[in-house]
Amino acid sequence: MNENLTIIDIARMAGVSKSTVSRVLNNEPRVKPETKEAVLKVIEESGYFPSEVARTLVKSKSKLVGLITPFQCRSFYRNELFRDAFTGLTQVLKTYDYDIITSSGSGVELDTIQKFVRTYHVCGVILLYTIPDDPSLHYLLENHVPFSVIGACEGFTGINQVTYDYQAAMVEIVDSLLEQNRTRIAFFASDTGLSTTRSYIEGYRTGLERRGMPVLEKYLLDGMEEEQAIYSALRRYQHTHTMPDAIIASDDIICCHLLRFCQEEKIRIPEDMALFSLENGPVNEAVGISCINLDYIRMGNLAGKMLIDTVEHGQTTRIQLNHQLLHRRSSQKSS
Repeated sequence: MNENLTIIDIARMAGVSKSTVSRVLNNEPRVKPETKEAVLKVIEESGYFPSEVARTLVKSKSKLVGLITPFQCRSFYRNELFRDAFTGLTQVLKTYDYDIITSSGSGVELDTIQKFVRTYHVCGVILLYTIPDDPSLHYLLENHVPFSVIGACEGFTGINQVTYDYQAAMVEIVDSLLEQNRTRIAFFASDTGLSTTRSYIEGYRTGLERRGMPVLEKYLLDGMEEEQAIYSALRRYQHTHTMPDAIIASDDIICCHLLRFCQEEKIRIPEDMALFSLENGPVNEAVGISCINLDYIRMGNLAGKMLIDTVEHGQTTRIQLNHQLLHRRSSQKSS
C-alpha cells in the first residue's frame, strides 16, 4: 500500500468528492457503476490498495450471500418450508463456492438487508418470504443488489422468483372438501401479512364463492401459531355449536395442536372433522394427514442458482413449479 497517498489524493485524482471515495471503499450501492469503476481504477493504479484488493472491489463479487429468515416463524428449523429451502440453497451455493450468512428480520427486514449490503458486502440476498409492496425489494432494486425470492410476491415483475400457484392449490383443496359435502371449512393461518399466505387466502375465498358458499370470517383465522390461540378458537366453536367439519392448517405445527385437541375432546378425524395441511412434514405420512406436497428443497436450489446467474451473468428468471395434493386418511369422506 502507498502510505504517502490519502483518500483526499484519490478523490482529486479521480475527480470526485472525498465522500464518494469513502462510499466506494465501503462498497455502498449508492455510487453509480461508472463512478465506482473510475475510482477503483485510480486506487489500483496508484497502489493505494494492493491490486488484488482493488480487483475484488471492482468485481463486487464477495461470494457471500445474505439470507433473511422470517421473524414471525418462531420454530424456524421445525418449519418445513424454511428448513428445506435453506437446505436446498446451501447445497447449490456450496457447489459454486459461495458462502451464506443468515439473520432474522425481527420486524425490521430492511435494516437487516442494509446491514448485509453495507457491512458484510454481500453479493446478493435471498428472501424466504415477502409482504405486499415490500420495501426491502424496493431497496434491493433501487440499489442494484441481486436477489431471489422464494414464494409468492406482490407488486413486482422481472425479478428472480421461484414459486407455486398457491391460489390454485387452495382452490383445489377447498373443492375436494366441498365434494365431500363439508360445508363448514375453516382456514387456520399463521401470518396473513405474508404474500404466500395472502395467495392461499384468495384461493380459499375463490374456492368457496365459486361454489356459492359464503366466506365466514369466523372460519378464517390469523395468528394461529400458538396452542392457546388454537384452543381458544376451537372452544368458541364448541360453545356456539359451529365447530368446522374441515380445517385447513397453514403448517404442521398448527396441525399437531389440532390433532391434540381433537383427541382430548374425542372429535373423530375424518368422521367429524377433516384435516388438511399446507405442509408435508415428516410425520404427515405416518399420521395420515392430507397435505399439499411442495418441493422446498428444489425451490432453494433454484433460488440459489438464479442468484448466482444474476451475480455472474446479469440474468433474471421466474419459475412456477407444479403442486401436488396428497389425499390421506385425515380428509377421507365421512361415513
